[in-house]
This record gives sequence, C-alpha cells and structure tokens, in this order.
Amino acid sequence: MKYPYLVILVTWVLLFSCTGTEQQTDKQVWLNPSLPADIRAAELLEAMTLEEKISLLSETAPEIERLNIAAYNYGNEALHGLVRPGKATVFPQAIALGATFNPELIREMASAISDEAHAKYNASGGKMDEYRLKGRTYMFLKEKPLYPFGFGLSYTEFDYQDLTVEKTGQNEAAELKVNFNLSNIGNYNGDEVTQVYIRHLEPQTVQPIKQLKGFKRVSLSKGKTKQVQVEILVNELKYWDTKSGKFILEPGEYEIMVGASSEDIRLRKQINL
Repeated sequence: MKYPYLVILVTWVLLFSCTGTEQQTDKQVWLNPSLPADIRAAELLEAMTLEEKISLLSETAPEIERLNIAAYNYGNEALHGLVRPGKATVFPQAIALGATFNPELIREMASAISDEAHAKYNASGGKMDEYRLKGRTYMFLKEKPLYPFGFGLSYTEFDYQDLTVEKTGQNEAAELKVNFNLSNIGNYNGDEVTQVYIRHLEPQTVQPIKQLKGFKRVSLSKGKTKQVQVEILVNELKYWDTKSGKFILEPGEYEIMVGASSEDIRLRKQINL
C-alpha cells in the first residue's frame, strides 16, 4: 500500500466522525459502517486531494464538506495521539513510527487512540476497555533490550555511591529526597544523566516493573565527586484504581533504584510508604 500510516489515520477519523451515519451513497462508500474500516479508508484516500490529506495531519482537522467528513477539533496530532485537553495516552510521532516494521503494533496503537477519542468526546457513551502496554516498553518488558531506556554513551566513567532516601512533608506535600554521590572516575570531563526508578515490591494490582520518577543531568570534571539530590513527590507513585475511580497510593515496600539507564542500576534502597 502506498500510504500505510495515512490509511490508519484516516481510519481513525472515519471511526470518530462517520460511525453510525445514515448517509450512504454508492459513490461515498466510506460512509457505510457495514464495510470493513480498511476498505472505507482506502476508498476515502482515493477520493481525497493531496491538500485534503495534508489537512488531516495537523492538530485539528477541518470539515471536508464534499466528502461528508465532519471537522475533528479534539487535539489530534497525526498518529501522536490526543494532545488536549486533560490527561491522555501519548505515542511517538509519526516520523518515528515510520521506522517500525510492525504494522500490527501501529494498528493497535491507532485503535487505542480511537477508543480514547470516543471516550473523551462522549464520556457518557460507556466505559472503554483499559489500554495497557503489557509486555512493552521498559516498564513492562521482561526481556533485556539491546538499547535500554535511558541508555547513552560517554568518553568517561561514573561511579555511584552512598544512596540515602528521606521522606519529608505530609499528605499532598509529601516528598522523597533521593541523595547519592556521583564521581567521575574516568580520564575526561563529562556529563551524566542520573536516573531514579521506583517500583512496588509486592503490588496487589498490575504495576510497572520499574518506572522513571526523576532524573538530573550532572556535569563533572575528571576526578571530581558531587552530591546529587533528586526530589520526587509521593503523589507521583499513585496509580489509577478502576474500582474506586481515583488515583491511590498502594501502601507497602517500595524499591528506589538509581542508575545510568533502566537496565544499568547502580544503587538500590527500600522504603516503606
């Protein structure tokens, strides 16, 4: 197919703006909800001008009156996902997605965007199924990736020591102060992006294996040591509980992990919350 990702985008627009319409003609088969979505999208693409195709790639999509396609003004950004309003699932930009060799993954992603768009546009339209990246990304992937999340190269070498974690404040202001010493033990001056990951050790619900909660870029001359502090709000450890319909903090033991990437963990410490 000549424009595979544009087909997926148009399918999304069709699902959002045309589903359930009674206006069907022999010439405008894309308005027929009984036909497969990929056929409808292909027919619509064939009927669209280049300018009309480009118009669908912006943050808002104008009405295409001659094709009976309604305006879409809910903050889409091509295949990036919803960009406003409120919280939404975020995906890589289309230019990054174009490098993938997994078209089925792209279809799943487009389906998730479509479900979320329906839910945000019509919150009373029913409860949509939860979308989770189970088995994907550094948060859920159990296999060791070739290039882990946070990976980077350097001309020098850094050493991490003396991790301490202190909880300060109460309620909404509660905060974790993660402190450690970073030393440049290599032969060159350099920068290190220190990263703090956190996980619940015995969660009662499915939660990430680890999740980045803070980071700090540190510049160090060779032979020098600096104390680094990363502050993390305890509220950032909450997750969405579908039963109560709100964000909650699951009590118990948490592991604080400090390192140079999601796989290169140098320091660990447990804390009860």
